[in-house]
Amino acid sequence: MSATKVNIVGFTVSMSSKISLGEYFQYLERSSGSEIQISGQKHFLLTDIHDDYITGLTLSFKSDKKSVATRLVKDNRKSQIDRIKLREDQKGTEVSFFCINPATMSGLLFSYFGGPTIRSIQKILESPYKKLQRELISEKCKELSKLSNHPDIKRISKDKAINFYSGNFKIDMIFKKLDIKTLVKNFSEIRNIEITASNALDNAPIFSPIVPFSSKSKISINTDKTTGIQVLRESVINLYKKFKHPDEVEALKIYGKSLTDETLSFQLGENIKHFKQMTYDDYMELLPDQFWEDYKKSEAISLLLKIIKLEHIYFGGKIKHETWKLPSREDLIREEEMKNEPA
Repeated sequence: MSATKVNIVGFTVSMSSKISLGEYFQYLERSSGSEIQISGQKHFLLTDIHDDYITGLTLSFKSDKKSVATRLVKDNRKSQIDRIKLREDQKGTEVSFFCINPATMSGLLFSYFGGPTIRSIQKILESPYKKLQRELISEKCKELSKLSNHPDIKRISKDKAINFYSGNFKIDMIFKKLDIKTLVKNFSEIRNIEITASNALDNAPIFSPIVPFSSKSKISINTDKTTGIQVLRESVINLYKKFKHPDEVEALKIYGKSLTDETLSFQLGENIKHFKQMTYDDYMELLPDQFWEDYKKSEAISLLLKIIKLEHIYFGGKIKHETWKLPSREDLIREEEMKNEPA
């Protein structure tokens, strides 16, 4: 079993304010199904609209022709290394799925050591953006050049066009900056609360002999399983508020289960880098059954959609894709295919 951890991480996308999402997606859609070269490495992009979200995957092809697998040999109880040579028609592949909410341009993707890096995914999604940006600048330059007979009009027009469409394509990571109210909303079940504070023993007579020389105290509370989650959430908030000086609470940690039913622990003030974590083997179970092109039916995309809808605090509500998507060649192809389908 692979020890590699796969994280689902959040991100936001920013680009020029003069380039619409509809324009960008037209070019992104055209790049779908094509090979993209970045720093000498081959990548592959698939993308489409699914459930009103922009979904897709990126594939990174490795040049090495060998993969390593482990096989348990029962006779001598040793783990045998199997070096598997790929056939000529096979490529060593790493994959990351992504999902973006068009309403907020924020989303989720899978990230793991050895897989497509955040930087490479940014470069893949940036490639069609740069092409669009160059074409818009060229069109704007021609438009401005017609407005004057100035001898240096071409240079002036180019500078103005570049400035008009200025703005790089950029991906920034989302960190879950938690306050007490946000923290408790992440739990579907709270099992244990642990609080560390400088005045945790104040007004507790049983501890009065040691209060004068205690610098800080830690209290651990196991919750009653029959108590409803909303009552527990409010109780944790009230417990925190009872401290006269919240900055004296050095740590407030909660243990329980998340909204996606995984074991969860959060600490107040902690920046959480991932929205879910799993093993590489479990990640492999989420892939499409046979073809990458069937990724929209995969459990990987279903999981991203589930989390992005639950975590609306970070990703916002969704909007209908008809409100921003521009007609494309791919739309016409799909319409023709639907017409030709047998009744």
